[in-house]
Amino acid sequence: MAALLGIILAGCSTTALVRPLKNRQWAVGANAGGPMIAYKGAPVPTPLTGILVARGLADSTTAFARLHTTSALFGVAHLELGGVKEWKAPAKWRPGFSTAPSFHFMFDKWKGRASLYPQLDLNTYCFIGEGRGAKPPDLLHAGVCNWFEPRSTGAEGRTQRRHWLPAFHVGYTMARPKWNYTIETKWIAPFTSNEKLVVDYISPTGGGSLGLYLSATRIF
Repeated sequence: MAALLGIILAGCSTTALVRPLKNRQWAVGANAGGPMIAYKGAPVPTPLTGILVARGLADSTTAFARLHTTSALFGVAHLELGGVKEWKAPAKWRPGFSTAPSFHFMFDKWKGRASLYPQLDLNTYCFIGEGRGAKPPDLLHAGVCNWFEPRSTGAEGRTQRRHWLPAFHVGYTMARPKWNYTIETKWIAPFTSNEKLVVDYISPTGGGSLGLYLSATRIF
């Protein structure tokens, strides 16, 4: 279990998209941040980075791809492919709801091992303010990221007992006519002990880790 928790903590990033783009819109973005660790007595987010490309297929559906660049620099190719579907749009103070299924493809060049991890995000969100002119309203969001481990055995042939690791997130997006800026915090795998990991992750209960993330997205 410690090995699986290390994988999700190392690979977990900010929520790719909470709401879909408009039909035929494009977006490119970058994100930085990660699980919080204790470094010389201070809480510091790990500097994980990623690059996102997204395309609106309809007003309620968007496809996206994200390359996790930090892991690639350390010998693990990590590509995320997925989409977001809005089932209910927010209106005034009524929240909206979306789902975002994705797959994480990882290849470790050191061990020559390929892995595939499914993920399903459930998001709810509401507008903050009404916007003005070309500026859209800001967005407050919350939800749960569900990460799944399909293997029955983990590191060193150990039986994999936990196949679902959730992460709860809350974030705020400052919207501009062509740019979105998001700050987000997550509690990653809160029900799984982090005591046997080499890195000292920060958690209020000794399970999983808190995370802090920043992202910027350009809309075309």
